[in-house]
Amino acid sequence: MHRQAITIYLLCDDLLREISFKDDPQCSMTAAEIMTFVFLSALYYECNYKKAKKLLEPMKFFSKTLSPS
Repeated sequence: MHRQAITIYLLCDDLLREISFKDDPQCSMTAAEIMTFVFLSALYYECNYKKAKKLLEPMKFFSKTLSPS
């Protein structure tokens, strides 16, 4: 899963750079991190955000994750 997470993040980051997307400075997660979290949630946790957050936080993929709301 680690390699897939890194690959997904790099692809998302490259895509966003290619379209010249700029993150809002107030955001706690970058758009690439959010997209990666969504893809990992869909691939491994049946699109269940709470389950994904609970299981991905200890792996330290993301410095901070957004709340479900």
